[in-house]
Amino acid sequence: GDLAEGGKAVWIDTATKLAKMRVMSDADTAALEMYVRSWIRYLDASAKVDKTGILIVSPNGYPIQNPALAVANKTQEQCLKILTEFGLTPSSRTRVNRE
Repeated sequence: GDLAEGGKAVWIDTATKLAKMRVMSDADTAALEMYVRSWIRYLDASAKVDKTGILIVSPNGYPIQNPALAVANKTQEQCLKILTEFGLTPSSRTRVNRE
């Protein structure tokens, strides 16, 4: 897919780590792209939360949870799942190295 410049850097960094671990194959490129896209969305949503806060004022004038916080939380979960599948978390790395 077409990734923004920041996404290309994340792709290269992650693919390099996976290659060193010898767990990357051609079949993994779709999962890697999902990770990169989720990571970029996480960074964007987190920056919006940092800028506007956890709570925002709704059009009715009531405080509500910032929708960007839900996006940040969901994309963080997605990234963690994919990193675990690749063996890039401490516990999953131990499991992958033993197999």
